[in-house]
Amino acid sequence: MNFLRNKLHLTYPQMIILGFGAIILFGALLLTTPLASQSGQWTPFINALFTSTSCVCVTGLIVYDTATCWSFFGQLVIIILIQIGGLGVVTVITSLALITGKRIGYLARSTLANSISISAVGGIIRLLHFIFKITFSGGRLLRHTHVIYIYTGFWTRQRYLV
Repeated sequence: MNFLRNKLHLTYPQMIILGFGAIILFGALLLTTPLASQSGQWTPFINALFTSTSCVCVTGLIVYDTATCWSFFGQLVIIILIQIGGLGVVTVITSLALITGKRIGYLARSTLANSISISAVGGIIRLLHFIFKITFSGGRLLRHTHVIYIYTGFWTRQRYLV
């Protein structure tokens, strides 16, 4: 983070935009590979880019049917991109900085607080830990409950979906 800020003279909002772009581009590159498609062929970059952008921005728009076009690896990339988009790119980048042992300064904390619509900067790192704890532990139970509820709703209406 400091490299981008110091060497390239970028502001934190510019770094956020670069972060979004980098994650979208990286996801698109992964989705273009034959490993990501069911057919084992390269996916056109523009379609992979659209899918990746839709995942990170959590819009839900798709070019290809996710269940039939993408392999397990492709679906894993898609779900990770959706998770990053849902948590927020700034939250994920800040968490990665914390995991790698980087110190988070006041300006970065302020940017994080603004990105999740909180006015106070105090306690933002504790809140970040709480968000990740809920997302990757308690949130799982809630998601699984919704999946079962939705699946049984489809199953009772159309038995051939089983």
